[in-house]
Amino acid sequence: MNQSDQDHRRAADKAFSKSLEQLQDLLELPDNQTARSQSESDSGNHQKELTEADELEQAAADIEEYMQKKTKSSGNG
Repeated sequence: MNQSDQDHRRAADKAFSKSLEQLQDLLELPDNQTARSQSESDSGNHQKELTEADELEQAAADIEEYMQKKTKSSGNG
């Protein structure tokens, strides 16, 4: 293996390591938010969870409705 190949491997290794660190930071973020939210009142957390769950359910329903309309319109064409 020549010097250029080794340099490329080192650079790729550094870039990969940096990406892994960034990913780890992103994955740890919800844990930090969870720890903070646990210090809030239980009723506040419960209401927030319901709101997020409702939003996710609404988004899923919207996507399902869109897919059904798309399927019907492509079947008629």
